[in-house]
Amino acid sequence: MYKNLYIFNFEIQENMTLKPPKYVVIIVAALVLPTLSVVSYNLYIDPFQIFHKDFEKPYTVLPRKGIDRIQHAGLINQYPIETIILGHSHIANYIPSKIEKELNTKNVFNFSMDASPIYEQAIVAAYVIEKHALKYVLWGFNSQNLLATYNSTNKKIEMPIYLYDNNRLNDLKLFLSFDLYGYHKTKNRRKQRILSSKNIELEQINEFDRNTAWYWNKKNGFNRPVFIANKILGEKVSSYAQRITQLQPIKPIDPRIFIKPITSENPKYKNYFDNLNNNIKPIILQNPTVSFYFIFSPPYPLLSLQVEKLYSQARYIKSLQVMKKFVEDMEPYKNTRVFGFGLEIFTEDLRIYKDATHHHIAVNNYLAEKMARDEGQLTKDNVADYIINLDKNVVNYRLPKQWNPVDNSKKPMKEKGFLTMAAARKIIESGMNVSDKEIIEKNKIGKRDEIPKWARNIYQNNGTETMQKVSTKP
Repeated sequence: MYKNLYIFNFEIQENMTLKPPKYVVIIVAALVLPTLSVVSYNLYIDPFQIFHKDFEKPYTVLPRKGIDRIQHAGLINQYPIETIILGHSHIANYIPSKIEKELNTKNVFNFSMDASPIYEQAIVAAYVIEKHALKYVLWGFNSQNLLATYNSTNKKIEMPIYLYDNNRLNDLKLFLSFDLYGYHKTKNRRKQRILSSKNIELEQINEFDRNTAWYWNKKNGFNRPVFIANKILGEKVSSYAQRITQLQPIKPIDPRIFIKPITSENPKYKNYFDNLNNNIKPIILQNPTVSFYFIFSPPYPLLSLQVEKLYSQARYIKSLQVMKKFVEDMEPYKNTRVFGFGLEIFTEDLRIYKDATHHHIAVNNYLAEKMARDEGQLTKDNVADYIINLDKNVVNYRLPKQWNPVDNSKKPMKEKGFLTMAAARKIIESGMNVSDKEIIEKNKIGKRDEIPKWARNIYQNNGTETMQKVSTKP
């Protein structure tokens, strides 16, 4: 044995010890030692708190912009949790401290993720529930989310599924990245901002309260109804104006569309049943002591729904059918409630939206109050009437002349605007009955951090006409 065996032109005799050449050892060391150094340093700084909390207070988090999918795993690993909020960007402005107050709970975390399919949300939900004894899960989505492929992920933002399993060793994959040092520096800047503030305790609360919220970065996007109408209508501006002014009214849906039951044998609804059976039902069934509040479909502006009804009738009807089906499917479970808020009066008012679907943070606060009172709950007994009334509102809605892009095409379009909490609350309660003058007066009494810097001079000068002369440049 081993006789006449040659490796690298070195003859190996019987009973000789095989030793690797020195340069192999050097190469291996050159590759391994730097990698170990990077991993060791990254484990020490651990900016996402995957393995340990920040060593020094104040604790800080890295918000939104895709990295929330990493940050959520760290928060789940390191902090006590009793209630969670799940969903996409429409749910991002539910503030944990508000939910704590309204639902009488504690340790609330918002784990919403921008443009996240239900599959990704279910991964987070299952991981949290496995590690913590939860009281509530608030989960927001719409029909189109349920009609997506059940295991779909966001193609533009990677979901690090390996951080949401029980294998801590594969978490080390994250710590091979040189990017962690940059995130560490970002966290240090956030710490310094908190420490230099006048109220450190309040800023520490805000750090977690505003972790997922986009409102404070988009304050300039409200109270500009002509701009929003133009965005919603897009290329349909002219044809919509013609169709909406025709003598023939928009036809309401035929209630008979709900008579034929939706079954799993129908291929059009396969994805719905796949989502229900793979992403939602297992979590409900395995956690009978957890209360699930499903916020079904955010309250979209009526104009957006009307455009969908006029130009995508099949999609519109299918969305309503899935809504009804989901409510009925949740009825047997005693630990679930489904809420719908599409009939709220503010859905007629474009001033409270920043785009075709996203509303002001004051709406989230208002809806949290309603859920605490069990208002807006959908059941198998009322969901059909809810849908028919929603469709009736869509059919009867008419875009006000002063907000119509066609009627205002010769006027400069205001691309900046804002609503304080007080002004937004007024619209929530009264809709289009609130005049622009009332909005200006309500905006004056807003807190400093509610009013964008560009707008503060307006009220310091106490001028109302100046409001209409704001530069149209963002």
